[in-house]
Amino acid sequence: MRIIIAALIVIAGALPASAAPNCTGDAGTFALDDEGNPSELAQLEIDTMRLRGEGYNPMWVERWAGCIKVTYRDEDGRLVTEYLDPISLDPVS
Repeated sequence: MRIIIAALIVIAGALPASAAPNCTGDAGTFALDDEGNPSELAQLEIDTMRLRGEGYNPMWVERWAGCIKVTYRDEDGRLVTEYLDPISLDPVS
């Protein structure tokens, strides 16, 4: 039993790190709503417009771990999720 556990630990250590995005840039605060208050919804609307301007047709957009998480259908109809830098909109790893 100990050999199996040790083997699993070695195998797990050899696996690549999870695909968690690494957005280290400072995206600032949320955009302001009509009353001048920070609003996550207003920020998501702005993010969606920016993504459309870059050629994305987003189905879902959210801020996640400092990134913009966008889900869209590619030209083959498959769902694709990407994590983008909130300032440059470049994909992050």
